[in-house]
Amino acid sequence: MIANFNYSYFYNMHGYLFEDFKVRHYDFYKSVKLLYKKLPLYWIKDIPEEDVVYTLGALHLANARFFKKKFIFTEEYYPRHPLKDFIAKSYYRLFKGHLFFASTPITYEFLKNAGIDVMFVPPVFPRPKKPRGEFILYVGRPEPVKRSEYVIEIARQFPEEKIVMVGMSLTRTSYSFETRGNKEYLNEIKNNAPKNVELIESIPKEKVFEYYKKAKMLLVPSLSEGFGLPVIEALGHSVPVLATREVPSSSYLPEEWRVPRKESPLEWTKRVRKILENWDNEVEKALEYAKKYHLFKDDVFHKENKERLGEYV
Repeated sequence: MIANFNYSYFYNMHGYLFEDFKVRHYDFYKSVKLLYKKLPLYWIKDIPEEDVVYTLGALHLANARFFKKKFIFTEEYYPRHPLKDFIAKSYYRLFKGHLFFASTPITYEFLKNAGIDVMFVPPVFPRPKKPRGEFILYVGRPEPVKRSEYVIEIARQFPEEKIVMVGMSLTRTSYSFETRGNKEYLNEIKNNAPKNVELIESIPKEKVFEYYKKAKMLLVPSLSEGFGLPVIEALGHSVPVLATREVPSSSYLPEEWRVPRKESPLEWTKRVRKILENWDNEVEKALEYAKKYHLFKDDVFHKENKERLGEYV
């Protein structure tokens, strides 16, 4: 039995690996008082001894030091500075004997080099048809850290191209009492959007996938992201992606698609133009990188991962 503590992340990222296992879900965000949301102990003691606990984040690693259970930690770490990297490796080594999932190549290499028992476990998708190339796509909520204004500026430079921005609304999440998104920022985006920009409110994940199937490319100009799932979702649909280098999931992309955070909209415009001028070849490149990182569900790589997971559980 798998005890899952991260319902959304579990199914978006790794659910396919657990198709042959029974999974018990714990929604501690609803059942545990707000005070405990910031603490590392989430009533692990109440989980049956035979269950393997799947959880997310370095903070949750502390559970493994208090409770004698098997854990699967899904963790992302990105090398920053020699001293910070040394501290991180030392911390992770305290949890040898437990299994780690890494969903980006850079995290996998970091944990592997630290001597951690780690599996590279990317999200997966059905093998796609060639995208229809109807518009340039942006997927993200309206917050300054997402730099949606870059997309507006790019739209001004390509008046003949349709730009679709998905997620342009203020929504609440199940795990937060705060509104996600910035009202003033959203109004600014709406007021400055040229006629070739279409703003779409938040929609279910399966509907977002329909937009990937029609896209020419995806733009991810964020200053930072916790992970950056749209990068991989687009790549899994053979859609070229321009993303800020500092977005963790950009490590899936060819170097010329990774834009340093300091670059202005002018540099983004140049790279957009290059993809548009060579679009068929860039789509082939997206497919090549999706295969390289095993993003398709029928890849034999995932069968081997399931076998290894079965041995651990």
